[in-house]
Amino acid sequence: EPVWMRDVTREPAFKRGEAARRSGLRTGFAFPVRAGTTTLGVLEFFSRDERAPDESLLQMARVVGSQIGQFMARRQAEQNLLYVATHDSLTGLPNRYMFNQRFEHALTHAQRYGRQMAVLFVDLDRFKYVNDTRGHPFGDALLAELGRRLRSALRDSDTVARFGGDEFVALIEEIETAGDVANVAQKLLDVARRPVIIDGEACALSASIGVSLYPEDGADQSTLLKNADIAVYRAKDQGRDNYAFHSADMNDHLVRRLAVEGGLKVALEREEIGRAHV
Repeated sequence: EPVWMRDVTREPAFKRGEAARRSGLRTGFAFPVRAGTTTLGVLEFFSRDERAPDESLLQMARVVGSQIGQFMARRQAEQNLLYVATHDSLTGLPNRYMFNQRFEHALTHAQRYGRQMAVLFVDLDRFKYVNDTRGHPFGDALLAELGRRLRSALRDSDTVARFGGDEFVALIEEIETAGDVANVAQKLLDVARRPVIIDGEACALSASIGVSLYPEDGADQSTLLKNADIAVYRAKDQGRDNYAFHSADMNDHLVRRLAVEGGLKVALEREEIGRAHV
């Protein structure tokens, strides 16, 4: 409820009476800011003159405190909705939507000042096996911990997002050389392979990382993401727990490989390989 103290320096319940006296304050007026039954805070006003209680002001304060509380609660709800819309619920990292927003901002900056940047596609090795054998709660806890580690391995100006499943994507801005990106990729590999202890149970994983560079490997987000994703296959072909850079030759090789694999799959489904062998 609103409170009016005619002379705060003589009010035993007011613990700051001596400080008010040294500041030359006399009358105090306070009212709570409430949202429903929850008190969000208190607003206090002081006067250097002694003033008698104003009942109309006290009544008005009840209404104003409620209105401010409702506004604060609404703003908090809006902020919560915005957070849910832009962040991954499991890891707290930016989601694909937020990554897109930050990428566009970084791309504009890179174009304007002639800077380089890199996209790193991080894919956990054998995560599906761990998730299936140890259960989804274990897998979720593992992803959450790895998300924290990846974030801690990057600069504040960089972004790491979770795109879903065991796929993470990092955006590294303002790089000087490919060697700088290689160092970042190695740091991510190092934190990914450290054993994770969950409910007393240890688990060790590794990651495969594909790297694409702006502007060498693409001038837009979709191209850079595609090329970084393609580079992941090369890292896995090299034995996993590794990183690989994209190149045009690798792109052509993978396209041919996927075409051959697709053709073989169709042939197997049609039993054409078996008949040809006979």
